[in-house]
Amino acid sequence: MEKPNVYILNWGKMGAADAASKLGDNAYSADTTVGLIEYEKNGNKKKLMLVDAGMAVAWPEIKKNLEKYGSLNQVTHILMTHWDQDHGQNLKELAGKLVLSRAGTARIGTLDFGQINDLCPNGYIENEYIKWLETNSAHSRDELVYIIDSKNEGLIAFLGDLIFAPCSVLPIANLIGFDTGFTINPVKKYLFLKKLVRDYPNLSQAYIGHYNKPLSYDDLIQHIKDLESEEYQRFLKTFLNKQEPENKKLRSQLK
Repeated sequence: MEKPNVYILNWGKMGAADAASKLGDNAYSADTTVGLIEYEKNGNKKKLMLVDAGMAVAWPEIKKNLEKYGSLNQVTHILMTHWDQDHGQNLKELAGKLVLSRAGTARIGTLDFGQINDLCPNGYIENEYIKWLETNSAHSRDELVYIIDSKNEGLIAFLGDLIFAPCSVLPIANLIGFDTGFTINPVKKYLFLKKLVRDYPNLSQAYIGHYNKPLSYDDLIQHIKDLESEEYQRFLKTFLNKQEPENKKLRSQLK
């Protein structure tokens, strides 16, 4: 079985940056990165998966770019990183497709519903090259990360909103503001990213929800180092101090 190919149908940006939407250079709060996985199953003709569905305003561009590689009829799955509306508005365009998420699996437009652990019990989706990982509710309670060992891009990850933008363009003070408002548990996010780079040292690049280019493995390492700054670690400890006693274990893992 051949490795899949991975493409980006839409980058996480929308129009010109302005004071209301700009996070930093190349980083925007509107629109979402949408990925495409081109794969084979049991030697059959190629099939397609989407990673997130994106915002309705971007659907014409997403559909046009998808048609460079195949048709909507070839789409079998939509792999949701999480259920925020900016990542899923276009599900309405994908009737009959199977949606996978931590919250469960469902076939759009039907009553079919299940759990991803039942459908993909070994952590793989259709073949051993497409893998899902749980973050244990870091940015979002229904969050998954996808690791794809691809033919064209090497080992890659779709991280959703685990990183809003690298600290090289989003100052720590701004990141703390976003994590305060939009992240369920920033400590879990930080620890998951540390584990990710440790477990996948051959990762070639990662795609995040609201940034218009991939992050290299070195970019991820640098981002984690930035999260280990005194300012951000103080924010994490303050966060834990406000939580229930079960977070003592997490606190012990901070620097």
